[in-house]
Amino acid sequence: MLNYFSTALNRFWKDTSASATVELVVVIPLMLAWYAASITFYDAVRDRNQGIKAANMIGDILSRRTDAATPIYLDSLETLFADLAGDRGVTGLRVSQIQWDGTKHIIDWSYSTETVAFPKLTEAEMTMTWFTDQVPTMFSGEFVLIVESFSAYTPLFNVGLKKEGNLYKNFIVTSPRFAARLAWDDPNDPDPGGNGDGEEGGATAGG
Repeated sequence: MLNYFSTALNRFWKDTSASATVELVVVIPLMLAWYAASITFYDAVRDRNQGIKAANMIGDILSRRTDAATPIYLDSLETLFADLAGDRGVTGLRVSQIQWDGTKHIIDWSYSTETVAFPKLTEAEMTMTWFTDQVPTMFSGEFVLIVESFSAYTPLFNVGLKKEGNLYKNFIVTSPRFAARLAWDDPNDPDPGGNGDGEEGGATAGG
């Protein structure tokens, strides 16, 4: 019995006869699936990299600004971010300026272009590990700008990635280059830092 199976297996192994039609039917779907997966994963990585580069550019633009930032200005930067990131869905920006007072981070001002899905920074968020791990060590009195971006990604083909709900998020920290801090000007927001003190968070560019 063992010899019979061994002979049959050996015969099958050495048999080179085949049908081109059968091979084509088997191989073509596999090749198409492989191409679809390759294109989709490449597109996902490219989309992710574009978002990172776009967020860094927004941070660099803000770090060089000497005039006060305004909601209109940040909304226009969100439009620029969407164009640079190759927007194919919903995008948003949250820009915040924080200060280290020697013991804790303080919100100077914060603004979000998508207030429902991505509300402005809160004091509670600044105590969370995901936030503290990404903010570098600061000296007392220093201000830094934080640019957070998100963009929705929809895969080209269904190859295992979620069809909806894919969000690419970026967290960029940069320091103002030409002033101690970036001023904020929004007369419609009496408490831009969300501290509840009713004081504006940045009328001048000084520290």
